[in-house]
Order: sequence, then structure tokens, then C-alpha cells
Amino acid sequence: MNPRAPWRLPWSGAHVPHALLDIIRGCNITCAACYNTLAPRVKPLAEVEAELTALQRRRHLASVSIIGGETLLHPQLCDIIRLVKARRLGVEVFTNGVLLDDAMAAKLKAAGADAIFLHIERAQQRPDLPANATTAALRACWSAKTQLVARHGMDAGLTLTTCAERPADVDEIIRFVVETDATQYLLVTLLRDLPDGLRIGGDVDTGLTSTLAEGSAPPSAGGLDIARLRQQLARNFGLEPFAYLGSSVDANDPRWLSYLVVTARQRSGALAFQHLHSSAFEKTFVWLLRWLTGRFPMYRRQTSGEVFTQLLLNTLAGGGLRRGGKFLRQHIRPGTRYRAKRLLFQQLATVDATGRVVHCLHCPDAVMQNDRLLPVCLLDKNAAGAF
Repeated sequence: MNPRAPWRLPWSGAHVPHALLDIIRGCNITCAACYNTLAPRVKPLAEVEAELTALQRRRHLASVSIIGGETLLHPQLCDIIRLVKARRLGVEVFTNGVLLDDAMAAKLKAAGADAIFLHIERAQQRPDLPANATTAALRACWSAKTQLVARHGMDAGLTLTTCAERPADVDEIIRFVVETDATQYLLVTLLRDLPDGLRIGGDVDTGLTSTLAEGSAPPSAGGLDIARLRQQLARNFGLEPFAYLGSSVDANDPRWLSYLVVTARQRSGALAFQHLHSSAFEKTFVWLLRWLTGRFPMYRRQTSGEVFTQLLLNTLAGGGLRRGGKFLRQHIRPGTRYRAKRLLFQQLATVDATGRVVHCLHCPDAVMQNDRLLPVCLLDKNAAGAF
């Protein structure tokens, strides 16, 4: 049977529901693939507020991710969270988690943080993991931090930057996210290298341009791409994607791929999972919310009952009656807990042989800088100005 085509998300222009606030340069660990390359700097609250206002002029936002550098090093992080929540937006905080303890988690929750995304992987030098950490040590660190987040009433996610030479890293982190009750999200970024002499100009909405300094090596080709990753998930987990965004040059070429996986945990501890295909239910729901609120939904916290309801309505509305019905019959039991796991895979912006910049269509992970909307993965190569 051929895989079912995922849903091309209807976001465009002002109706992209998500963006990023980049609040700090500087970090307390070292990552092998970090693309934040500028000198340390903390943005003042007034500057962050001005960027949020500019983002809301450009987009009907439903949620904002707060990123850096290491966000927990910002002395006004909780003030920034309160600022975003005051505008009735969802807030996700990205952090390496080194400074995240119970006291910090309590402050983030009190400020209004909805979700914490933790960047914890082998390709880092950090104090809470040994060099060349084993899978057991890595899982123990993931478990400790995600459970800490969950204890304080926030959703937990993990992030990973990976490359073609480390396909097993993707399998490991997917297994953990699917198998553990405390984790709801996974964001995997596909590594690419851009030359130091490359400079990016333009804007997401009007088009991006690139120039290469004389003597710089041209951008490299190849590496892990979305198509190969999709094959890996189908082969190793039987998973098929739920939705996608195309590229800035081809709306039908997935660069941002989303999986929706429902898990059913019985009282005995037994776990089953199934990916969802998009159905008329989800498509009607997002358009209804846009009609009612003026914006598409992005972040939504869900209870076990809500996840079960979505699974049922998805099954009945075209998500796959036979497959969904079988899963429901096998796993409806008293006390069963249902969770939705959202797995997101994104291919970073690239530059082709002609100098053309190729990025996710309408880029939901864009930031505002100098009145330009830029993909975060290209931010420090922006020719218009530094962080």
C-alpha cells in the first residue's frame, strides 16, 4: 500500500500562527552544530517587546517560542514570558536544561510558560552528561528533566540536531518520546553547514537573497534530508506524516514535516501507539478556529479525554476507519490514558548552486530583526545587521 499523502498546512502570509523571540546570545554549554555565532548579548525587555509587537503586525500569532542562546541566562526571562502571555499567546521556552531545577521550573510556570523544550544530546559538552554518553545515560537525563517539567504542570519537549552520519540518534529519541508519559513534543532539525562567508539579505515574505564573500567555499550539497528521514520513520516505526509545509521554491516539496502519534497507556503499564492521518475533522477544526478567533491554532494543551475524542472523530471523519477502529477496539479499557505526541522534523535553510535561498514555506520559525522577518537558522548570517 502506498503511503497516504500528508496534509499541506493552509498557513500563509499573515496567517502563519507561530514565530520566535530570540532574546539572548551566549550559552553555558557547547554544541557541535550551533548556528548562533555572534558575541554574547542580552536583549533588554523593551527591545523584546518591540520585536513581539512587530511580529504581531506581520502575523496573527497563536503562540511564540522563546529561544537563544541559553534562555535561562536571561535575567528577565520571566518578565518576557509574562509579556507574551498578556497578549493571550501560547509560550514555549527552549533551553538546554542545565539550569532547570525545581525552583526555576516553578518560576517559569508561575510566569505562564506552557511548554519547555529541552536540547539534550550527545553532541554537546555539558556538566550533567559525560563525554560520549551512553544511551542509558542520555535517557536518564531526558527522563529527569522532562519529569521535572511535567511535575510543574507544563508540557515537555525534546529537541535534536542530527545528520546523516547519526541516524540512530533519531530512533533513540523517538522511542523515548513515544514511550514516556512526561514528554509530548519532539523537534528534530536536520543539520547543514553554510560557509562562513555567506551573507543573507531580504525577508521571508518578499524573498531571501545570498552573497558569498570572495574566496569562501561554496555551500555543500547532500546530507540528511526530509525524504530520507521519512523513509527511516516508516521503516523503523511504521509512522506516516500528518502534515507538512513545502519549500519557498516548491509548495509541494516537504521541508517541515509533522507527525501526530496517539499513545494508549493501560493501567497495567502496557503501551500502544498509532499515527494519525489528517481527516475532515482536523481540517474543519482549524478553519473554524480561524473564523472564530482570526488565527489558526498552534500550541494546544490536551487532556486524555480530548486526545481520545480526537482519535474517535479522526477515525470517523476520514482518518482511516478500519485502522482507527481496530486501535480503538483493542485499547479502550477502564483507566487507559491517551496522549498526543507531536513529532516535528525540519530541514534548515540551504543555498543552491545559483545562490538561491531555499527555506520552509512562510517559515513558522522566523524572527524579527531590523524590520525583517528571517528564518532563525539564518539569523546570524543576516547582512542587514547583527543580533
